Amino acid sequence: FPSHDKGGVNSELEPFLGPAPGYSTIVGLHDLVESQGKLIAFVSLGDDFLRIDGKELPKYQVGIAVGTSVNDLVIKQKSILSVDKDVYRLGRPRIEVTTDGYELLVTAGNLRGEYFPLAYYSHDLSNWERRDLKSFTETVIPRFDDAQQCYLTRFNMLGHQFIAYNGNQMGRYGFGIAKARS
Repeated sequence: FPSHDKGGVNSELEPFLGPAPGYSTIVGLHDLVESQGKLIAFVSLGDDFLRIDGKELPKYQVGIAVGTSVNDLVIKQKSILSVDKDVYRLGRPRIEVTTDGYELLVTAGNLRGEYFPLAYYSHDLSNWERRDLKSFTETVIPRFDDAQQCYLTRFNMLGHQFIAYNGNQMGRYGFGIAKARS
């Protein structure tokens, strides 16, 4: 990015989507996709933190900001996904444009301290259908991913589809890569 000296601030990197009513303390970018001539940003939006097992954890929902470029993104929906009442956040959504719509992979955190993968599907980016992902691997590895599979990222390489993910305790022992069945 070009640097424009304004008292040590690079004007090209100043925030463009800041706090507002309904998301005064948490505004985070998770993923971007270009579709049908628009830029769509999946963002975390929240006003609160929650104490679980002595830790302050962010409480937020997944929203959508839409624009024709990064400079004109505007929040379209503050909460696009339905969750169970004990789920306090849906972490790190990753979007994929499919042949018939969109797939959003997220990791849900609940009040019992569990963290688990979910998938949502949409044809129009407004109405989302939830599908549980119990485990996306054929087998789990004890002490690595038998309790958690989180922060999913799908990618294609050498003609195959893969999902990279963190294992137990949000990746304490590393990350794994699972190859999709052909």
